[in-house]
Amino acid sequence: EMLLLYGALQRAAALRVDELRAMGCLDRGLERLAAQVDPLLGDTATLASQLAVAEIERRAYGSRLKTICAELGSYAVPFTLVHGDLHLGNVARPAGRYLFFDWTDGCVAHPFFDTISIFQTKQARDPGVQARLRDSYLGVWAGYEPIERLREAWTLAKPLCALHQAVSYQHIVTNLEDSAQPAVASGLPYWVRQLLQALE
Repeated sequence: EMLLLYGALQRAAALRVDELRAMGCLDRGLERLAAQVDPLLGDTATLASQLAVAEIERRAYGSRLKTICAELGSYAVPFTLVHGDLHLGNVARPAGRYLFFDWTDGCVAHPFFDTISIFQTKQARDPGVQARLRDSYLGVWAGYEPIERLREAWTLAKPLCALHQAVSYQHIVTNLEDSAQPAVASGLPYWVRQLLQALE
């Protein structure tokens, strides 16, 4: 129910992305995401302090990530409003209604990027549950592509979900004062590891 409602919100927002950008909403479309691959993987100073040598050596995935961005862009699913930190801790249900809050990482991006944290929750780890939730959510986008192609796009989006999060954390850490960086620094290596695992 929550995913269907959120998908409907995203589908409606897809018609208003120009307004969102005009209001200052960060643009993280696939071309921009691809352009951020090299700065992320080349951030040796940050990654070397957080990742093991073997993990750092596996960063030679830049060209593959850019190719995946281009492939995902060939599907007709439109960019839309993305929460950027959509997990169950940022969803409330007062009086039987769903409330999505904490939009500090909100941006315009591929809609599938928002679902990665939901599908990592304890309740959604069962493959059967994941498939049911996935297909329910993808049904929201059935007007743009057949379900088979939506599933293909979903698979392509998986590593890019982690890339999107890693880039977001890199941006946050880079722009914080040194004294504030340790509080959020762990998010960057976590998502880089998720990215590496998804690619493997």
